Amino acid sequence: MFMHARKNHIITIGAVSLALLALRPAAAVEPAQPYAGEQKRAIKALSENEIHDYRTGQGMGLSMAAELNHYPGPRHLIEMKDKIMLDLKQHDRIEMIFQTMRKNAVALGERIIDLETRLDRQFATGGAEIETVRPLIEKIGRAKAELRLVHLEAHMQTKALLSAEQIARYDLLRGYADGASSQHAPHGHGHTH
Repeated sequence: MFMHARKNHIITIGAVSLALLALRPAAAVEPAQPYAGEQKRAIKALSENEIHDYRTGQGMGLSMAAELNHYPGPRHLIEMKDKIMLDLKQHDRIEMIFQTMRKNAVALGERIIDLETRLDRQFATGGAEIETVRPLIEKIGRAKAELRLVHLEAHMQTKALLSAEQIARYDLLRGYADGASSQHAPHGHGHTH
């Protein structure tokens, strides 16, 4: 008797769940037109913001593996130079790292935009073939990987110039401090005061 009542209870819960699911609007399940309006983009795969970020060498979250693991970013350090107490030599070296990173990032960003434009044209003209699309995709992938490495390398070079205390202060000011920041910063590595 107990098993029969339990089975009926499970069936009832299942039926009610299905009924509630059926009452939900279709849009809540999955948007019917997730790309609506994007067909008007100059390059369908890139938003205007993405194009701007590529053209100006923005980080675009590409260095999060470094940034969130105690490898400060050069641009943010320059902005916070007084709070981090960078000395003149550190500031000048970090500025050089930043300018080199930005120059390389802009060049790669322009390359990505060019390749995405060429890929978009292949599809827009109806001439997309695997033989022509594959090499473009591979080039885009390589350029994006190189761009990410440019940003990550700048973080690695920057960390080597800082003391453990400066890294801990950076993490605190950026909102990353969890009480363990100074434990992860390399003691005796880089410049110390």
